[in-house]
Amino acid sequence: MNTQTRVILDVGAQVIDLTDLEFAKQWLARYKNDDNTQAVICFNDKDEIIVLDHAGKLEELETSPFAEHLDRCLVFLDESHTRGTDLKLPPYYRAVVTLGAGLTKDRLVQACMRMRKLGKGQSVEFCVPWEIKEK
Repeated sequence: MNTQTRVILDVGAQVIDLTDLEFAKQWLARYKNDDNTQAVICFNDKDEIIVLDHAGKLEELETSPFAEHLDRCLVFLDESHTRGTDLKLPPYYRAVVTLGAGLTKDRLVQACMRMRKLGKGQSVEFCVPWEIKEK
């Protein structure tokens, strides 16, 4: 994955062995020495949008100081949250979009549109698993 990737849109449901929070925590750990990346946004098991910082502090995004500083955050959205989630992400953010078996064009487009400024600074790249690529 490109180090410029700031968003993962797992519409293809490729993250299956970890909870959203476990995945987010592992991803954030890769940015431990990056002053521009201070937290990761994801959903918890109660479908609440939360933010986790490097110190391990968890809080709801809307009451967090990061609500006004999304440019300091990574974002992970699992398959069920790639529709309907609206975050005002910085115009230069890049997302990786996962593909998977049975993914419809409608679901794919909905996921990509989480990047509200797609084509106006924001971009996406696709992560294609072998079973899809081989078809």
